[in-house]
Amino acid sequence: MFKFIKQNKFVPILIVVLLAFFLRVYHVRNLPPGLYDDEVSLGYNAYSVLTYGKDEYGAAYPLWFKAFGEYKLPGYIYADIIPIAIFGKNAFAVRFPSVLSGTLTVLFLYLFLKNLLSFESKKLKEEFQHIPILSAFILAIIPWSIQFSRGAYEATMAVCLFTIGLWLFSLFYKNKKIPYLILTLLFLAFASYTYSSFRLLTPVTASTIFFLLFWKKLASIKSIFSMAIYTIVINLPLMLFTFGSHGFVRFFQTTTFTEQALPLSIAPKSSLQGLIAFSFIYVKSFLSYFSLQELFLKSQDNVRFYSSSEFGFLFRWQLPFLVAGLVVLLREKSKVIKKIILAILLVTPAAVAVANSPNSLHALLLVIPFSVIIAIGIQSIVKVKKLWIRVAFVGAIIFAIFEISLYFHMYLSHYKNAYMIFWGGAQEKMAQYATKLWNSKNYSAIVINEDFLQNEKIHFLFYNDKLKPIFVNSSWQKPPRWKNKSILYIRYPASVPSDSKMKLLKTITLDTPLRQPVAQFIQL
Repeated sequence: MFKFIKQNKFVPILIVVLLAFFLRVYHVRNLPPGLYDDEVSLGYNAYSVLTYGKDEYGAAYPLWFKAFGEYKLPGYIYADIIPIAIFGKNAFAVRFPSVLSGTLTVLFLYLFLKNLLSFESKKLKEEFQHIPILSAFILAIIPWSIQFSRGAYEATMAVCLFTIGLWLFSLFYKNKKIPYLILTLLFLAFASYTYSSFRLLTPVTASTIFFLLFWKKLASIKSIFSMAIYTIVINLPLMLFTFGSHGFVRFFQTTTFTEQALPLSIAPKSSLQGLIAFSFIYVKSFLSYFSLQELFLKSQDNVRFYSSSEFGFLFRWQLPFLVAGLVVLLREKSKVIKKIILAILLVTPAAVAVANSPNSLHALLLVIPFSVIIAIGIQSIVKVKKLWIRVAFVGAIIFAIFEISLYFHMYLSHYKNAYMIFWGGAQEKMAQYATKLWNSKNYSAIVINEDFLQNEKIHFLFYNDKLKPIFVNSSWQKPPRWKNKSILYIRYPASVPSDSKMKLLKTITLDTPLRQPVAQFIQL
């Protein structure tokens, strides 16, 4: 078998890619437990465009999708049309683009690194020959990548598109063929049209590319000028949107560069004081992405990301290899790999630090440099022949097996019970039961109190867009004109007075041991 693998160099990466796909697709229909608001928004808009040619607000084939007081970029929604057409309107179809993107990122990281090695010295090629496959393996198994590949996250797709763009540019750099450059700029643009962080990261990358085109004389002046025009044209709609009123909505919702984001004790009294205060906040935000607590222990970021055992973005066993890899990379006389990996490592947090930080989703691109640096660290330690180093390495491997096993045990066995409420685990049950009652009894209307059941509209649209419920607040009362009509009223659980005309039909609970109630169905 080992002879076959040695003779067929594609086998190791095939195994790693299949492993990555399995870890991302296994039970993805039910784990994470339920579709949260953004997921059903992405899924329903993809379904609506596929079925009606319009988004949920009636706009025909829009470039920007209105949702929750802001506008979503189109990349993920249009990509999700194909899975929904094939698999139907369900959680698997909604999450499949993310599953596939997370898997393909592993493959294209490998291909990208293989190309980069071709630009290095013969000595470094031999020294780093296993880095591409080892980096791909690390990326395949780290929690940061796995968990964001199992939910419908636009950032996961954007990272994949960006990585493909980098690989294509490495092909252009190697072969000097303009079609590779055209595709490079196209995939980088796709990344920008998919997730907001890349509206900053892509311009930086494209500017670097054009600098290299001039500096290294990789193409003629005419070709460079043509590529510049091409880049402006394909990004023009996004630029107009970004600098328009709608484009700034999300920025002002998340940025730290507002007086409201400052503690009252340091609220700026002058422009100079404000500049100093915001500079400190920005530096703190930048450094938070390298916090050991955030990376390896317990982060305060996004509760939907974490397993119930409170793992960090990376495994704890990877810390010594990350340190060793960084030391080796800084010392190494690399022509290309060192510059690119360190650039991504520093530019990514620098770009996303303008928002509230740390945010593991905004900085998801960091999985690329961290995977490569950890791989370099593992290889460098393996080559050390000192006995105590080898004993320590064996100990690290044993701990790695234990920690990886614990992570998957906690994720598969306990994550659902611990975090179902954060994933909207009861909304599908609510829509199904409402459909059952609507079909079996003659209700004149379905009324939902959204004071405590927020964003239910998009969930009901996703699970059954034929119901057309009416959304009200807690002050709502049954109108006199509906006196003789039966109304299905859905609200957050509360006591029902014995002398009330309300008839409690059912209380919807989470499918967890605590059976936490989330909604009541009442007949009026």
